[in-house]
Amino acid sequence: HHKGKLETMLIYSNSFKNCLSQQYWEKLNKPAPESTLQEVISILNNKAQYEGKRHTIFTRVGYLDKTIYFNLANEQRQVIAISANGWKILNTSPIKFKHQYSMKPLPLPEREGQLDLLWKHLNIAEEDRKLILAWILDCWIPYTHFPTLVLTGLQGSAKSTTQEMLRKIIDPSTCSLRNAPRHSDDIAIAAANHWLVSYNNISKLSQQYQDDLCCLATGGNFAKRKLFSNSEETSINAKRPAVLNGIINPVTSQDLISRSLIIELPCIEDRQRKLESELKDSFKQDHPKIFGALLNLLAETLKQLPTI
Repeated sequence: HHKGKLETMLIYSNSFKNCLSQQYWEKLNKPAPESTLQEVISILNNKAQYEGKRHTIFTRVGYLDKTIYFNLANEQRQVIAISANGWKILNTSPIKFKHQYSMKPLPLPEREGQLDLLWKHLNIAEEDRKLILAWILDCWIPYTHFPTLVLTGLQGSAKSTTQEMLRKIIDPSTCSLRNAPRHSDDIAIAAANHWLVSYNNISKLSQQYQDDLCCLATGGNFAKRKLFSNSEETSINAKRPAVLNGIINPVTSQDLISRSLIIELPCIEDRQRKLESELKDSFKQDHPKIFGALLNLLAETLKQLPTI
């Protein structure tokens, strides 16, 4: 229990250690010795591995049976349950979500919603809007493969702004737009900590990174060493939606091209440009309506999928 709510934490994490320290202070009114904390953490780790039940842990989106669950990541730790029968807000989650401190909360959706407001915040040509809509919904269906979205366009086509808005709709985070991956573990670490993997202003992708993005789209293992001083490996199994942008399409590998949705954004005229603060305020106001409309559409999609 943390702040009156059940929460799933990594045993070897600062969050869990701080939680233990707080409990020690509340019971004994003195700081917990470091040696005591480490001993308790070690014992609990052994109990978890050899005595505890095994559960699947999710981040933003999870599922159980025929129901999908969204982690709203708010203070109340509420989730949304969505199926072919519709959606509802739950105060207690039937599945376990890992709360990352980089995660930002999704708003409480409005029941009726208003889908047309979506295009006020995304610079997407009208002929591409159904593709983008389908991609957004697919990001929330966790048991399918995920096409990688690639946004291209000249300078002034609001690629980064559009991508940031997509991130806010699907998986808002304090780390909204990441720079191009530079190290072999970058994509795996991003996938371990976020539901949507997002890269900004990409000019070139090596074959290795394109292979990693293919792996991310269909699901696979990313192995990395725990410490440089030993040979033990840890494996991150991840299947995640991904989005990236660039002036020129950076995807050249045929495998990744076949798994990608490549959309060219139109240029925005100077008279149509708005201040960043104005965009943020407007989106904050519209987000609950957009979220509700997307949930309604997703429920209807889940209802129709078995017939396709």
